[in-house]
Amino acid sequence: MVELSARVAAVLDEFRIAIAAGEDEGVEVGDRVDLWRVVDIRDPETKEHLGRTRLEKLRLEIEDVQDRFSVARVYSPAFNFTNVMFSSRPEKSIKTRGAPRGDVEVEIGEEATIYLDGVDDASEDPADSEESGRGAAGR
Repeated sequence: MVELSARVAAVLDEFRIAIAAGEDEGVEVGDRVDLWRVVDIRDPETKEHLGRTRLEKLRLEIEDVQDRFSVARVYSPAFNFTNVMFSSRPEKSIKTRGAPRGDVEVEIGEEATIYLDGVDDASEDPADSEESGRGAAGR
């Protein structure tokens, strides 16, 4: 699996965003997308900046892919009892400003990470794949 860094291109509705990466970059329907909240960490006594960490704020799944962009929908587990019995709506929704509790604020230009399921990690040695029967001929 390869991680592709991309940006939010548009907020389409309360459950979908467009991402500025598409088929040209290897994105496929079903790929996972994470949006991040960056948190600065400071020493509580000295207030010295210690670093930053990223926390997942929203998980989405690619549902449509064009050449240069893709559309991702808020991820919702298929077999969540509540969703099955009462609604097919995801537990979280997207808002652009002043998100109420339970909603996630998403900005155009925000960083997204796409996990390309159909692409092997470039660090893998092709010879290893061929020997194990997973090379191009073995697929």
